[in-house]
Amino acid sequence: MENIMSLSIVICTRNSASTIKDCLDSLMPAYRSSLIREIIIVDAQSTDATCRIAGDYPVRIYFEPGKGVYFGYQYALGMASGEYVLFLDSDAYLDNTSLTSVLNTFTDPEVGLVGVYSFSPDKSRLGRCAGQWWDYHRMRLLAHSSSSLFGRLYHRVVGFGAVYTSGPCFIASRQCLEATGGFAPELYLYYLHPKLAYPGDIMLSKRAVKAGYKAVWANCGRVGHYPPANALELWRQRVNWGRGDAAYLKICRTGFTKRATCVLSRLGSPFMAFYLAFRYRNPVHLWYLPLAQLAWLGGYFNFRLKR
Repeated sequence: MENIMSLSIVICTRNSASTIKDCLDSLMPAYRSSLIREIIIVDAQSTDATCRIAGDYPVRIYFEPGKGVYFGYQYALGMASGEYVLFLDSDAYLDNTSLTSVLNTFTDPEVGLVGVYSFSPDKSRLGRCAGQWWDYHRMRLLAHSSSSLFGRLYHRVVGFGAVYTSGPCFIASRQCLEATGGFAPELYLYYLHPKLAYPGDIMLSKRAVKAGYKAVWANCGRVGHYPPANALELWRQRVNWGRGDAAYLKICRTGFTKRATCVLSRLGSPFMAFYLAFRYRNPVHLWYLPLAQLAWLGGYFNFRLKR
């Protein structure tokens, strides 16, 4: 793939001292081979050793006033020079991922976004549970998004009707980013409702598909990503997601049917939890997924009832 070698990495950080070293270490082989042109870090006022640790690596560090990850992404796009941009969470790392193979996906000129599947390196009971859910999500839901009724319903709920890529690592072509406005629409949402966790990756996928691009998943490589460490962190994360999704659906003036589908589908999580507990012989699933969806519902209605 001689003509696709211009890759910029963008990482947004905030108090990421415990994970940023593993994240950057995983990029160094590709950086030393010149596949990665530059690594850009946008820090949101970290108060720990994040910037000091990152400063030991060949990176450029910029600062933003804590307005959210998508503000950082949009800011970094103005600094990045690569033809392709990889967005990577600061608590994630590439695991034997061949970036050359992933970038080969862009040999199809219609592809604008490529997602990289994630796995959980956390071997605790909760970490294994999250990893099993991600594996099922990858093998059964995303792989059959258009061929099965359940897969289409899942995309309608989680992707708001669009085939999407999301998660801690995805790559976009600069042409696609320019055609969709990058993450500028997410900045508009921030100014309307600050501090909410918007589904910006899914929203970008939806705009990309609408603009005529494909949003696909890479069949090679995975990215390690640490899930919430305990039930309280899981609850807080999903409450924030629920509030962000509610704000997005309201701003888009989504019809009652789609909003009702997003809500009612979460009520079926105990059935999915029972299936996952049986499939993986892991009883933690019996409460993990229902708790996550209950928290999402709490965040969703918290936003709706206050407005």
